Amino acid sequence: MYVSRVKRTYSSEIDSLLSGEKWQYKYISFSFPKEISQYGPDYEHDPPRDFTEVSDNVKEKVRAIFAEIERVVDVRFVEMSQDPGQAIIRIGQCRVANPNAFYPHDHGCAGDIWLPATDKYRAPEIASFAHHAIRHEIGHALGLKHPHESQPYGRMPAEMDSTRFTVMSYDSHRDVRALGCDYGDLPQSLMPLDLLALQSLYGARVGVPASDDVYSWDPSTGARLVNGTDRGGATGSYVFEMVADSGGWDTFDFSNYTNPLTISLRPGEACHAKRPPDVQPDNCAERIAVFTPHILDGKADFLIEVAIGGAGDDYIEGNHVGNCLRGGAGNDLMRGGAGDDLVEGGDGDDVISGDEGDDFLVGGGGRNLFVVFPGCGRDVIPDFKAGSGNVIDLRHFHLKSLDDVAMSDSEAFGGSATLQFVEHGGERGGQLTLIGMSVEAIRSEPDIILL
Repeated sequence: MYVSRVKRTYSSEIDSLLSGEKWQYKYISFSFPKEISQYGPDYEHDPPRDFTEVSDNVKEKVRAIFAEIERVVDVRFVEMSQDPGQAIIRIGQCRVANPNAFYPHDHGCAGDIWLPATDKYRAPEIASFAHHAIRHEIGHALGLKHPHESQPYGRMPAEMDSTRFTVMSYDSHRDVRALGCDYGDLPQSLMPLDLLALQSLYGARVGVPASDDVYSWDPSTGARLVNGTDRGGATGSYVFEMVADSGGWDTFDFSNYTNPLTISLRPGEACHAKRPPDVQPDNCAERIAVFTPHILDGKADFLIEVAIGGAGDDYIEGNHVGNCLRGGAGNDLMRGGAGDDLVEGGDGDDVISGDEGDDFLVGGGGRNLFVVFPGCGRDVIPDFKAGSGNVIDLRHFHLKSLDDVAMSDSEAFGGSATLQFVEHGGERGGQLTLIGMSVEAIRSEPDIILL
């Protein structure tokens, strides 16, 4: 018996993708049979007609998808070339109208994937429908169903039943244009809910040796670069993928981009181009949407820690761990989120907030607005200068006057001024240290603090 029954998780986003059974073992064999006889004499489904072995191109794509899954799911795929008929997942081509696959089960055809014997399925291009379909069918072979199907554990919420969230969906994302892509743009990877569902079935791959990786993209080709090395994926037009990196101190680098971007490191969110509503897709050269994975059981292993903005006016936000956020050029809006963050505006007139945690906030060039929220922790600004046009925004504390701010000079950092404040009528406070400043300098220029 190679399969086991899957229990409901009571998370609709996960349960709506579960077929009800999974492969029982962590090692799953796969093969590319050369002859129909290798499927055995008693095939428990309609016998395939006009069988052909899949091409080397398809084999390469399948191996790459399995490798993609192995990096973040606690499962290993073992290719069987000596006795391909005995593999759990067998991939072949025959006369079928559409690709199809069988769920994990205890019958002989379970796990089999059949692709149409047509040219587009012999040489599927990156991000083509055929390439997307192969990834979709592998999802079925591992135990994922379509999200619109009700059995066994219900349908996915309608607002999430799209390729924005899962490759198992039949629907393109309704707001895909708002994410910088176009209708019909297909995912080039598993998507956030696919990963969440597979990890719920087989476990998340955590605690493995990890490297510090830098992910960047070529705006002209869509190719993904990892640590400066081209890892393929070039579509010639757009990027629409999820990046799940297990462990390490990892970076999203969008410094190649000139159009405004929204960059979010929060689990399940997107980094995407901010396309003006009157700009048509063909006139938008930088079509990019990169997604971060959801996290299972609170694990932070698959988070991205560093974000680097482009030359446009970007919105950049961190997640709940310590982040390093760099705005680059442009007038950026930056929020650190929870955790102890380094937030650096770079050139331009930026709006900078560390949010929660003890944050290090660097304005860089331009006239910057530092926004402080109740519960901010002990933040430090190293380059705040009187007369530079920089301003500290304390309006969220609802203070009555500057007298509500406790200020003191310190010899820390070679001389600094520390401001302490508590929200009016509340208990949440904060502390802000301005390196190189003094209480006298602040009081002589009260307009640098907004109350």
